[in-house]
Amino acid sequence: MLYQQHNLGCKAAVSGAIKWFFSNEPEGIILEDDCLPNESFFRFCDLLLEKYRFDTRIVHISGACLGHEKKFGRASYYFSKITNIWGWASWRRAWQNYDENLMLLENFLKDDLFKYVYENKAVTNRLIESLHQVHTMQLNTWDVQYAFLNFWNNGLCINPNFNMVSNIGFGHLGTHTKDSTSKFANLPLEEIGQLVHPDFFVPIVEADYYVYKKELPTIAERVSNKLKRLLGLALL
Repeated sequence: MLYQQHNLGCKAAVSGAIKWFFSNEPEGIILEDDCLPNESFFRFCDLLLEKYRFDTRIVHISGACLGHEKKFGRASYYFSKITNIWGWASWRRAWQNYDENLMLLENFLKDDLFKYVYENKAVTNRLIESLHQVHTMQLNTWDVQYAFLNFWNNGLCINPNFNMVSNIGFGHLGTHTKDSTSKFANLPLEEIGQLVHPDFFVPIVEADYYVYKKELPTIAERVSNKLKRLLGLALL
């Protein structure tokens, strides 16, 4: 058991705990705080950890389906580039190149390689913005670095077509999930049933864009939020 004597913050505490975990175990399941899984989640992770144990194309298994109202493909899950971390599983082999300080970011951006990850500029600009915030220590977190690890390794992430993990921690007390009205808050849980595997190892980029579209504010929402902030300042 690993206990920290002091609050290390999200970046050092979580990444340090995962490093410790994978230094002791070759594979396993990780559950974020404030995240509620169902029984299907553990069975799903166990089966796929075994199935893809030696398949280095696969780097991440997620239990959350952020686009839960829409299915992608006929299988129980699909391959994606998104590393959702509310409830997930992986292997030591996939985590071993994790770099919390983003040492490869500068050259990755200099070579303009994000255009080979996603063609949608709104998506890549938002990802680059998040990476810059972490790199310049404006954002204290660990998962953006993990996503970048899988981008530059061209890894495939498994995302289910059924939601098995619900984040119940959205609200003013949340560290990074303060918006209780978020489209991703308190998603309903679903049982996955008999597992059906996809036939092809191709990332479904359409599914990623569907999730990113829900996450990225529209221009109208940005303008509205800016006006609300200005109005709030005027009333102070």
